[in-house]
Amino acid sequence: MLEIILALTEEESHEVLTYLYHKYAQDMLKVAKYHLSKWKIVYFEAEDMVQEAFIRLSKYVDTIDVNGDEMRLRAFMKTVAENVTLTYIRKEYPKKDTVSFEDLDCEPSSEDHIIDEIHSKEEYNRVLAIIRQMKPIYRDALTLRYLYDMDAETIASLTNTPVKTVYTRLERGTSMLSKIFNTN
Repeated sequence: MLEIILALTEEESHEVLTYLYHKYAQDMLKVAKYHLSKWKIVYFEAEDMVQEAFIRLSKYVDTIDVNGDEMRLRAFMKTVAENVTLTYIRKEYPKKDTVSFEDLDCEPSSEDHIIDEIHSKEEYNRVLAIIRQMKPIYRDALTLRYLYDMDAETIASLTNTPVKTVYTRLERGTSMLSKIFNTN
């Protein structure tokens, strides 16, 4: 895969890209596989996601500080892989958001129980719709926290944002979500 990346990029960036590839490609592959597996997409596409991430990185390789903080660089590389993977999923599998009746896990023991299940799915879809309309900083924080079940520290490392900022965004986003949800 490295040879393909190097063939598609400018020669002056080869040294840095080779270093980044050897250092972080496996971590990036794990991130891509994680997100693809949640959507039941085959794993071989994860390598394509990492390759695409490196091709995108090649455009900005001169701005990447490989001698700086290693944890920040690692988080940055994982974030790039995650963003490329999620963008791919949104473009290629747009209808995966819909819930089929087989996915509801309803037990037909009583009519009230089924209505409660459908009611909660409707509320879930309504909350998702509200979150999708929010500003990206709040949408991303709420999505990572409540849909991907990540804690604030993990969100901070993935987004290269201070933990206090993540807490603030979660609090403000939750407050906005609550106000919008309760007014509708």
